[in-house]
Amino acid sequence: MTGTISTLREAMTAIGQARELPEGTPSLAVGIACSFTPLHLQTFLHASVQQASPGRRVSVLPGLYGPLPESIQHVAGQKPDLCAVVVEWSDLDPRLGVRESATARRAEIDDLSRTAQARLDRIHDALAATASVCPVAVVLPTLDLPFIYAAAPGRAGMLEARLESLVAGFRERILGHDGIRVAVPVGGRSRRDLQSDLRSGFPFTSERAAEIADAAARALVRPPAKKGLITDLDDTLWRGLVGEIGVGAVTWDLDSGSLVHGLYQQLLAELSRRGALVGVCSKNDPDVVAAALARPDLLVAPDALFPVEASWGLKSAAVAAILKSWNISAQDVVFVDDSDLELAEVAAAHPGITTRKFPTQDPRAAGDLLNELNDLFWRERLTAEDAVRTSSLRASAALEEAREGSTDPVQFLRDLQGRIDIDEVGAWESARAVELINKTNQFNLNGRRVGEVEWRTRGEADGAFGWSVSYTDKFGTLGAISVLSGVLVEDTLTIDSWVLSCRAFSRTIEHHVLAALVERYRPATVRFEFEPTERNGVVAQLMTALGYTEAGVSGVDAARMDLSGSTGIHTVDFVSP
Repeated sequence: MTGTISTLREAMTAIGQARELPEGTPSLAVGIACSFTPLHLQTFLHASVQQASPGRRVSVLPGLYGPLPESIQHVAGQKPDLCAVVVEWSDLDPRLGVRESATARRAEIDDLSRTAQARLDRIHDALAATASVCPVAVVLPTLDLPFIYAAAPGRAGMLEARLESLVAGFRERILGHDGIRVAVPVGGRSRRDLQSDLRSGFPFTSERAAEIADAAARALVRPPAKKGLITDLDDTLWRGLVGEIGVGAVTWDLDSGSLVHGLYQQLLAELSRRGALVGVCSKNDPDVVAAALARPDLLVAPDALFPVEASWGLKSAAVAAILKSWNISAQDVVFVDDSDLELAEVAAAHPGITTRKFPTQDPRAAGDLLNELNDLFWRERLTAEDAVRTSSLRASAALEEAREGSTDPVQFLRDLQGRIDIDEVGAWESARAVELINKTNQFNLNGRRVGEVEWRTRGEADGAFGWSVSYTDKFGTLGAISVLSGVLVEDTLTIDSWVLSCRAFSRTIEHHVLAALVERYRPATVRFEFEPTERNGVVAQLMTALGYTEAGVSGVDAARMDLSGSTGIHTVDFVSP
């Protein structure tokens, strides 16, 4: 996402730009549920989601004016793609809003607490039901309590403490549901527009409405996480030039004033744990680098760093080698270095790469960088494949090295002892399946993205099939690396999604999956919903090899393809339910 939309003029401009989208642009319906008329909040939410979704035409579905649970249920009944829910103190008890508190007597804390808990229970149930329909972002109360319930200025009161405790428990409950995210607006509390609240019931200033909408949009629509980070070493991973001062003299601790480098190492370790690739690019002697990375006090494990490119050549060449090893595009990678010159050289050689300077002498700026990197690589959930991503790349590197030393390509593939496991039962409930479809580009049948709810719904259609494909060979396991789905109607098999991770290329997996597909269903015709994109040339080559046209591929033999010379798979098994 770009910067926050902060004015109504900016919001209307963002909404208006959607009118220029071409005919047939996919739509994106966003529900908004609150107990008041949404007014500016609806406009800002529309604009923020539209800004974050430039390839979709966004519309907003408001809930009902009145009790929040009923508003949430009304929005869910319209089956939106996303939903934002705004909770305020008055939703816990009307007496906690200024419109009611102005005419009501001060209530007892226990009485308000009982009502608040009952209301939160109802809101929880409505949210849980809605999360089964679409992802939900929830904004919890941010306004101050009405003055008759407030403590002395600058002090916390018992009622406020009791209510915040109830909301904290509620936050924990809703975060236990897949599909519910809690959005936290920036800025301070309150920002109540008392005039607007009393006149129309809309409690927020325009500025606060913009902040709430931005937070909800960011929780609902995140750009795809970056896949890899390439880091410099000197004055980046550690303080000092290791080739000049020695392996034992570079630092990353508090006593030496270089703890920001230690925090950076910890972040890299965490990114690796989440499945991000972390590589090293350094102008240094390889032996010196190896010795420094072997220091036992390093806060990121050496096996989390792969590959390590240390030489005296251009950094752009080293980055190219790392990208080739990872088999991902520059657009999916962040390069971090302390030198403006090196950053510019890499950016010029690799269009689309994200470059960031490590501010060695500025701890505040370093903290901002760490927060940004954490956001760029954030993943909603971790899969089993995330844990083996770096080790599988090491295995792939070993495989390619062995391939280069082989004189018989056919025998090399046979010796891999490859095994494919196909899960045709759990694919529809697999978070990994949705992740693969939404982030795979090079082997992607048509580039279409799919949400979790849409994916599960697709599996309920008559004749639908969905496969999650895992692969293992003598070099190790790659985990789930391919997903395909489609529908069988009479004797025609239509494939609407098919992706294969770039980590699994060069093993003829796609050929064997296709052979297993036609063996399983015995269709007379196989149709692919193929659409060329800027990056799926690998699929285009496969379609050409199949002799594919819009009419499909007729006959089982044609769909099987000629697998002579492509015998790298020893076993293709179906996972039992």
